[in-house]
Amino acid sequence: MLHRSLIWLLGIACTFTFSNCAYRTSSTGVADGSSSVTVERKAKRFIPKAIATKERTPLGYRAIGKSMVVRTTAYSDQENEKGAYKNLTCIGTVLRYGKVYRTAAADWSRYPLGTKFKIKGQPYIYVVEDYGSALVGTGTLDLYKPTLRSMNEWGARHVEIQIVEWGDYDKSLQILSRRKKYPHCLKMYNGIRAKMDA
Repeated sequence: MLHRSLIWLLGIACTFTFSNCAYRTSSTGVADGSSSVTVERKAKRFIPKAIATKERTPLGYRAIGKSMVVRTTAYSDQENEKGAYKNLTCIGTVLRYGKVYRTAAADWSRYPLGTKFKIKGQPYIYVVEDYGSALVGTGTLDLYKPTLRSMNEWGARHVEIQIVEWGDYDKSLQILSRRKKYPHCLKMYNGIRAKMDA
């Protein structure tokens, strides 16, 4: 009788001891006096949804994949505008209009260099790798088009976009810091600094 009481007490102690462990063990008596042991699998680590779906930027956590409606316009290297880089972006890369990636211009203090987004209903990924003086102080995204005809056909449209990846404010500042003699570059530079210092 004493032997059975000791076994019962030990069972309670084991249950109490292991209940707070990563793996929980419980014993269940059966008819022949033996016991079966059940081991529960360790629970998966909880990752807050806010962390899983957002990316850290100087402005704090900003949603990735969140839809927003923005104003868009179009530009082309065929316009031959004064100060334009011909078929190059302001950072010296070739303007892109491919089946996957396409170039876009923006105010870098709102959409930093390297920001990637998609337009609803289109398969392309637009990359902010250019800017324009008329865009500074606005939320407008300017989409590159290879011809004047395609540029004019696009015109100005409000579209729904999804941010795929936010760009880099540090890289934006690095480039703009060497161009502060231009008013629009200085304005973007100051805008980024104000946000990073806030």
